Amino acid sequence: MTRNAKRARKARSRAPGRGWTILSGAVAILLGVLIWRELPEAALWVIGTFVGIEFVFNGVTWVMLGLAVRKLPPGPAGATQAPAGRVP
Repeated sequence: MTRNAKRARKARSRAPGRGWTILSGAVAILLGVLIWRELPEAALWVIGTFVGIEFVFNGVTWVMLGLAVRKLPPGPAGATQAPAGRVP
């Protein structure tokens, strides 16, 4: 067995959530085959689906970012905020 194969086996056994990654790859391959078999009829609905998925992921990203920011501790004790409407 080569050195890289041994390293890959070791990394694979420690990787948390590797099942989700494998499932994601399998779904991507399956969807790719389905789209490829239906072209050119699938061209319009595929674009709409991809744009819709992008909107959903962008929305989820912003919600998670907002929740993460709410959990941040307040700024340093001596920090003051600039008055509204003025840029320092």
